[in-house]
Amino acid sequence: MPNSGAFLTWHGQEHEYRYWNMLRSAFSGVFVFVPISPSYPKAYKSWVPFGANEVDIVVNANVLTYLAITDQLDNSLGKKGSLLVINELLKRERWENTAIYYPNSYHIHYAVARAYSAGLTELAPSCKIILEHLVKSQQVDGSFTSDLWLNNGDLIQSTTYSLHALLDLRARGMNIPKQSINKAIEFLLSKAIFENNKVRWNGGIYFSGGTFVRGIMVWKSDAYTTAMIAKCLQKWMIYER
Repeated sequence: MPNSGAFLTWHGQEHEYRYWNMLRSAFSGVFVFVPISPSYPKAYKSWVPFGANEVDIVVNANVLTYLAITDQLDNSLGKKGSLLVINELLKRERWENTAIYYPNSYHIHYAVARAYSAGLTELAPSCKIILEHLVKSQQVDGSFTSDLWLNNGDLIQSTTYSLHALLDLRARGMNIPKQSINKAIEFLLSKAIFENNKVRWNGGIYFSGGTFVRGIMVWKSDAYTTAMIAKCLQKWMIYER
C-alpha cells in the first residue's frame, strides 16, 4: 500500500535507490554486508536494515496502543493510515508473513487485539477476523502453533499470544468461548517449569531480523514469555472474580 500514511518501522534515513522492486530487495538482502553495497552499515551511524524502511503491521498496532493509552490519538497524523493498513492487510489473513519483524503467526493477533482493547474501536472488523481465526486454529489440547520451521511451532509463545488476544477481545465485549480460554490456560500451566520455589516458562520468539532472515536471526526470552503468561493469568483471575 504505497503512500498509506502509516507509521514506518525505523528512525533513520533510507538509501536513495533509483527504483525499488522485489529483485532489488533480494539483491540488497543478500549483499547488504558486502562493503561495496550502497546500504552497507557503518559503525556509529544510524542504519535502516537493507537500506529501505518498511511498514510493519505489528509496529503500527503497537504505536496505536501507545498513542491510545497516552491520550495522543487525536493529535496523531499517522492514525488514519495505520488503521487503513491494519484493516486492509488482515482481510488477506496471511498470518505467516504479514508482520515483517515478528515471525510468530499469532503476534499479529496479540498486537491488534491489544490496540482494540486500548480503545481503537475502528479495529473491530479486524478483530472479528482475528477471533474467527483463533477459534478455528486452536488445537484439541488448547494450544496454538505457528509454522513448524519457527522454533518447532513456537507452541508456548503462540498460545500465550493467542490467550492474551482472547482475553483482550473479551474485555471489549466480544463473545469468546469460555472453553477456548480455559483450555489455553490449562495447556500453558502444563508447560510450567518449577525450580527453587519459582515458576517459569521456556521463552519463545518475540522478534527477528526481518524479511530474509526472519527464520534464522531471532530473539527468545524466558523472562518475556513468563511475564506475558503471568499477565494473562492476572487478567483471567480478575475477570473470573
